[in-house]
Amino acid sequence: TLAQVGQALYGPSWQTPLGAALGVNDRTFRRWVAGEFNIPNGVWNDIAKLCEQRGKALSRWGERLKAGGP
Repeated sequence: TLAQVGQALYGPSWQTPLGAALGVNDRTFRRWVAGEFNIPNGVWNDIAKLCEQRGKALSRWGERLKAGGP
């Protein structure tokens, strides 16, 4: 799930930007990716907020482009 959401948010090179957005130590983040550590529920909530923010931003851009331009 982490990889799928990360790729949806940040594309193929998702690990560094997602870790940075979450303010997580690189080593800890890579342990989450490898499944060595469980991801805390609070982090999932933070990821959900990132998804919501990205969705709202994309929706605004979609409306703006439909209206005729940037």
